[in-house]
Amino acid sequence: MSTGSPIAPSDLNRSYVYVANANNSTIDAFAIASGKLATVPSSTAAAPALPTAIAGTPNGKFLYLATSDGAIYLNTIASAGNLEAGNGGNPVATVVQPTWMSMDRMGKWLFVASSSTKDMREFQIDAVTGALHSVPQGPALDPGRPTEAYMTPDNRELFVALGKGGVDAFPFDAATGTLGTRQHIAPLHGGLSADDALTTDSASRNLFVAEANAGIRVFAIGAGATLQEISGSPFGLAQKAATSLVVDRSSGNLFVASSASNTIAEYSIASDGALAVVSRKSSSTDSSPTALMLDKSGKYVVSTSKSAVPNLASQ
Repeated sequence: MSTGSPIAPSDLNRSYVYVANANNSTIDAFAIASGKLATVPSSTAAAPALPTAIAGTPNGKFLYLATSDGAIYLNTIASAGNLEAGNGGNPVATVVQPTWMSMDRMGKWLFVASSSTKDMREFQIDAVTGALHSVPQGPALDPGRPTEAYMTPDNRELFVALGKGGVDAFPFDAATGTLGTRQHIAPLHGGLSADDALTTDSASRNLFVAEANAGIRVFAIGAGATLQEISGSPFGLAQKAATSLVVDRSSGNLFVASSASNTIAEYSIASDGALAVVSRKSSSTDSSPTALMLDKSGKYVVSTSKSAVPNLASQ
């Protein structure tokens, strides 16, 4: 298992991709420059326990690591992309069995999903020290197993995939960190379907949800994080569950990774959110893709495999 976080430290000519490797309990750093991806020398950092999630602040200052023992660790990022343990190497927070971390677009609020308690914790990030301050009342979730949390590019909605529990949607106030009234969508086929991955277009108009045994469901995002499924949804192949989704800012196309079929598919997005296949690729370099992400510039789509090796899937 691997998960990644694309952020850019002070060297604005490069983007850095950090990959948490659960195979050997490390974090590896990779630099993207001039269309090439390379390992940052002497950058591999040992994780105190099995990594389960990773998230970096947009300004490239801090990187947070969640581990299987329920601890969240702070790392500061040097100008060359290397990681340095923060807070004396001690945890800055604890969450039972954290499975996903997501941050608002300003890097002020951190959301941590738990597969054990099946809820989500919210923390305010200290901009100077990177310390985490727990928000007393985290968002209540519908029944399900949280697998992913996603903040829209306009920083106004937070969506949480709940596996067989569907998707929860919250309006978000970036100034106060407050999440508004929860909205909910259920899977199409009850216990036969599961919503495990999601993303939006760069304008935050449509939500794309990868639903096992259904395909890619598309919802128009309305006021208060309300969702309305568009005509023709779901799209794509229902049989092959997607593991990760991302919309490329350069082309505006949706990229869909499927670990089960060892493919990365590309879809064009119509003005109403409808999807049409552009390409479907399978290759050894993208073997069993588990995570997709954009680099900081938005020019490159990076695929991370089960072996925690990142590759440029599109540029």
